[in-house]
Amino acid sequence: MSALLLTIASGTLYAQKITTESDYNLRKAYEVIRENNDFEKALELVNLQLKGTPDNVDALYLRIRIYQQEGEYGKALADVNHAIRVNKPKKTGMNQSTLYWWQSYAYAGLEDNAKAAVAAGTAYNLAQKEKSEYYRTIAFDYGRALYNIDDLDGSDAVFRKMLTDDETDAGAMFGLARNMVKREKYDAAEQMLLSAIRVRESYPQPYALLVNIYDKKRRVQQGYRRSHRVRGQ
Repeated sequence: MSALLLTIASGTLYAQKITTESDYNLRKAYEVIRENNDFEKALELVNLQLKGTPDNVDALYLRIRIYQQEGEYGKALADVNHAIRVNKPKKTGMNQSTLYWWQSYAYAGLEDNAKAAVAAGTAYNLAQKEKSEYYRTIAFDYGRALYNIDDLDGSDAVFRKMLTDDETDAGAMFGLARNMVKREKYDAAEQMLLSAIRVRESYPQPYALLVNIYDKKRRVQQGYRRSHRVRGQ
């Protein structure tokens, strides 16, 4: 999946609303991450928090992120499934789309691409209804999840909707170009990537894929020349 938008160190949105005395250990967990980058101590603190308040969605959310960062995908999945069951968005302020998004990351970490795509699809549909601020990133991840299970038509549809919403979306252009490469439509992919670069020169992924395309086109051309020489002999 994509680099996680919601990095732990910068995750102050939920930390800022933690004000009750019963959430003391959770506040301290955020503090040791922010001040000392100490994830081991943070995990101890969030475990204490969840021992006392096992349905605390904010605490589950932080532990999910720690587990995910540490590669403990099975533990992250168990926590996110629990969080999805007990979350009450109006009370917690946590969108269900965000939790399904993290569920998709956990499945991807476990290399279960089919379930990752289902979870990403659920996150995508919910994000539209919730008007989530993370909708576009969730959409990109859903398009990529469909790519990973070879549903290129479905992936195309997601990326094309992103372009309908914003014709300058370089990420959507990159996603479409990658699908084109998988279909071996190298010329079309090249033009799509050049369009992505024109609207966002600082976006690195299109450049790497362009190099790959040029290499593939060169090999195809060399193969054509070799077969032509053989037939001409």
